[in-house]
Amino acid sequence: SRAITWAGDQVDRIFVGAGGGAAILGLYDSAKRWAWFPFLEPFLALSDVAVASLSRARADPARFRAYVQNGFTTFLSVSLPTLAYIFVESRNILQVVLGSQWLGAERFVQLMCVAAFVGCLSRLMQWVFMSTGQTARQFRWSLVTTPVMLLSLLVGWRWGAIGIAAGFTTAT
Repeated sequence: SRAITWAGDQVDRIFVGAGGGAAILGLYDSAKRWAWFPFLEPFLALSDVAVASLSRARADPARFRAYVQNGFTTFLSVSLPTLAYIFVESRNILQVVLGSQWLGAERFVQLMCVAAFVGCLSRLMQWVFMSTGQTARQFRWSLVTTPVMLLSLLVGWRWGAIGIAAGFTTAT
């Protein structure tokens, strides 16, 4: 499941590089990494602990539900406002963090913030799938989402890199 999902998450970069060249790919890739950063960094750092904690609580449905609700709410209460801030202030953030040569990535950052805002919910569901032993279900879900991603990217291809970014965001 992780391999299929990872592959689906990388194809957009291949499309952007093939269609727009190295300079556009640099803007796109940096935008994607910075937009997803407020979610992915804590997500990756906490994944092992979260899955272990949820796994121990799964025998008690009320406790498991409380862990999921409290854990997700706490996690999202930091990530989502940060993503919203980056979306609104993307130009200023790019100027300060990366410099004026990266201002061309502003639309990409905004689209990737929308993708991250929505996509973080499906990423958090990975914890639920793993902790409840439903990895086969997670695998089947990745067999649905990856072709949807590919189709969205192909539709976006017509409008270049920004269309691919919009396709990625839509599929997410």
